Amino acid sequence: MSLGDRLKERRVMLNLSRKKLSEITYITPQALANYENGISTPKFEILISLFQSLECDANYLYQDYLPANLQTDFNITKNEQDLIEKYRQLNDHGKHVAKLIIDEEYARMLEGLLRKKRVSFPCLFPTLHNAWTFHLDDCFSKEISILPNHITSETDYCIRIPDTDILEPIFHSNDILAVKNCPVHHNEIGVFSFQHKMYILKLYHMGNTIKLIPFHVNATPIHIHPMSDFKCLGKILGVVSE
Repeated sequence: MSLGDRLKERRVMLNLSRKKLSEITYITPQALANYENGISTPKFEILISLFQSLECDANYLYQDYLPANLQTDFNITKNEQDLIEKYRQLNDHGKHVAKLIIDEEYARMLEGLLRKKRVSFPCLFPTLHNAWTFHLDDCFSKEISILPNHITSETDYCIRIPDTDILEPIFHSNDILAVKNCPVHHNEIGVFSFQHKMYILKLYHMGNTIKLIPFHVNATPIHIHPMSDFKCLGKILGVVSE
């Protein structure tokens, strides 16, 4: 299971709606949905908040990424036994503080393990043209290393979003998007070229009608003529991290 699957599993286990979890963590319901659906990955400080609110630890959320020795090695040393005895003598506040520190350091350790398994992909760095579009001709590429997750095995290349809010609320400035070289179907998000510009939008394709749908509710869709130079450059799989 992915990190997003584990987050959803734990939320449902506690009988929490996304709205209720949002109220507890101050994370928007849309962001929570993106985490659960693998569209984006929570940053370190948000993970700590989720550990507390979901009453679980990093070991639970990251269990599918852990090496076998970390999952099965329960031998306790004398020093560890001493720490356990001291922990048992703490009051509730002391135990709470100790758990916060352990969770934070454990999550940092896991992040370090994942970073050692980085994978490299070519990444496009487009520049903003105007509303909804990026310059295609000025786009440059370089190789970047990213953390592996459930979508990197399908990834062919990446795109780093420049400093702009045009892809809000789905994607954010400086997000790295994983792209697969494959057709994009109706209601999927893809990368498209049209009239020498690049678009990262949702596709509407019913019969002969083709439109690119912006993420802002009040924005006007872009109608595509079937005989134009419109081209699909790949499907957006989600957000990855360096």
